[in-house]
Amino acid sequence: MRYLPELREHTLANMRDQLLALQQMQEALARGDYDGAAKTAERRLGMTLLIAHGAHEVAKYMPKGMQDAGTAMHRSASRFAVSLQKASITGALRKPLADLRDLSLMEIDVSAAKRLTIANGKDRLVLEKDGETWKVAESSEKAPEKFEFDPMAVSRRLAAIRTARAVGIASGDVSPDKAGLDKPSQTVSITSADDRAVTLAFGKDTKLGDAAAVYARGNADGEIYAVTPFTRDNVLGGIQTFAKREDADSPLAGLDPKALGNLPPEIRDSLMKQIEQKRQQQATMKRALEKAKTQDSAQ
Repeated sequence: MRYLPELREHTLANMRDQLLALQQMQEALARGDYDGAAKTAERRLGMTLLIAHGAHEVAKYMPKGMQDAGTAMHRSASRFAVSLQKASITGALRKPLADLRDLSLMEIDVSAAKRLTIANGKDRLVLEKDGETWKVAESSEKAPEKFEFDPMAVSRRLAAIRTARAVGIASGDVSPDKAGLDKPSQTVSITSADDRAVTLAFGKDTKLGDAAAVYARGNADGEIYAVTPFTRDNVLGGIQTFAKREDADSPLAGLDPKALGNLPPEIRDSLMKQIEQKRQQQATMKRALEKAKTQDSAQ
């Protein structure tokens, strides 16, 4: 894959700024300025950075593994920013040992996937790989008017499932039955080329401290975890979330808009503002191109 020289310089400049941001975060933490460190983490390293630094444009020229690593980094920074915001209130940044473990829910090679099945209550969606592309094999929901399926949206959804992480571990006395995971009605299943299937299941709503959460269990270790409603809603999105969109190259293109409602207000508002700005820029560019074509035709 050819990585253009100007994009290489752009990426290196971003990386240098991110290293500087890490240094500034460490200095803020040393001063006990958790709120300042949280703002730096989110604005300079978190999900809000994806559009601000034009990551959706550069990502088109990156290998998929590099795209996934970058997105995972931004998500981790946003999670860390939330922890720092909490610490700015409590005045402490101490976590129990269990909070330091890997909270990944799934262990799967999505490159070998041949079928994705999404069950959300009575709704069921099955997407299957046909050669090198994806197609809709079954959908209980009616597709929106003028619906155009985007095969790349499946790749983004698979990546979201693979990188899904919990925010905590359920208490020891929570059984699958109590968590609503004995017969879950909300699941995403990935079937690989050798017909082996793995499932990420979501159960009942719960609380993790004062925050809303949902019980979940993947194939990584069989533990019962708590995840944010955003994590659940983002991977359970139905047929409409697989429609081709003008901003399909954006890392946020496959995001279910309803899932944004579960993000912390500051992060949600910042993302919504940047998404709207990007859409306005795209609309302006589209009008300019159409005007240029009209003028060329007239000549």
